[in-house]
Amino acid sequence: MASEDKMNQITTPKQTHTAITLSLIAVIICLLVNLAILAAVPPVSRDALTHHLAVPKLYLAQGGMVEMGELLSYRPYRFPTTP
Repeated sequence: MASEDKMNQITTPKQTHTAITLSLIAVIICLLVNLAILAAVPPVSRDALTHHLAVPKLYLAQGGMVEMGELLSYRPYRFPTTP
């Protein structure tokens, strides 16, 4: 009788494999949900607001490339602008 109980308590490799697979799927789903939440956050940084959103908006409004003055859209950040 005791040996039958021990046999029932032993997990098979298939059961372990299924548990690991389900755990990995749960982790991947959690990561994807977190990424979806972060992707829905609006841009708030200075770089995103002045360069990544303003430059395409100006491009679309003018219908092509235009000189943007001191917006510095085509220069590296903190690059000296005076010779």
